[in-house]
Amino acid sequence: DRQQIAAMRDRKASLLQKLIDIYLEHAPVLVAKLREADASHDLPGLKETAHNLKSCSGNMAATGLMELCQLLEVQAMQGEFERARETVEAIEKEYQAVSEALIEEGATLRARTGT
Repeated sequence: DRQQIAAMRDRKASLLQKLIDIYLEHAPVLVAKLREADASHDLPGLKETAHNLKSCSGNMAATGLMELCQLLEVQAMQGEFERARETVEAIEKEYQAVSEALIEEGATLRARTGT
């Protein structure tokens, strides 16, 4: 949610920059793990990785991505592999949008703070 990010930016620019950097370092690993779990039909792996991605995405106010991860957790628990596969694809697309927005936000923060 860009409004939440803007509010955070105004309060704690350097902290937000660190959070963005950490997210952009760790989230791609989780997305790759989702792909691997999907390819190997590993429903427990999908559930666990979706949970982890949901948590770190929540810290970045990426509510759409969080909701998709929650959906994937439920689908994996219920053994709905085909539906889970579709959700993994949606997560990948949403993650791309989130990461692009955070990269842009990071550049803005660096320009404002001179770091």
